[in-house]
Amino acid sequence: MSEKNYYNSIKDIILFNWWEVQAGNLEFTRKNIKTGSKEEDIKAQERINDSYINEFGIDKKQSEILEIQRKIANLQCDFVIGGDRFLLNELNRLKLEIESLLKNENGGDLDGLIIHLEKWLGFRINEKEITANKFYKIVREFEREQEARVKANK
Repeated sequence: MSEKNYYNSIKDIILFNWWEVQAGNLEFTRKNIKTGSKEEDIKAQERINDSYINEFGIDKKQSEILEIQRKIANLQCDFVIGGDRFLLNELNRLKLEIESLLKNENGGDLDGLIIHLEKWLGFRINEKEITANKFYKIVREFEREQEARVKANK
């Protein structure tokens, strides 16, 4: 694999691409979408997910996303083997389920989370420039501050 054509960890993949990968679009593991293969995409996704887990651990939402991705992979294999087009409906449903899980706990979408963070930080977050690692560190600090405020108000 030509690793220079791929993101290798949560520390170098940009946030926009990370969200696309989480939604099942593995070609976004590539630095240049036109260069690479599906096999290399899968290996890059594994490396990036491993780095995420090493850095942040697995939360409930991430665990659910990984389980759905496993189901999608199994259905794709079943479709290739059997050619049952009905499986495509289930694949689409599971992809929508992943999108739903990518919403934050308050029921807002990721754009809503970014807006809250931008207000808190006082500057704009560009999803196509910030790394996923930096973003999740900001989210972690934001959550810590929110928890401290809740405790202080009790």
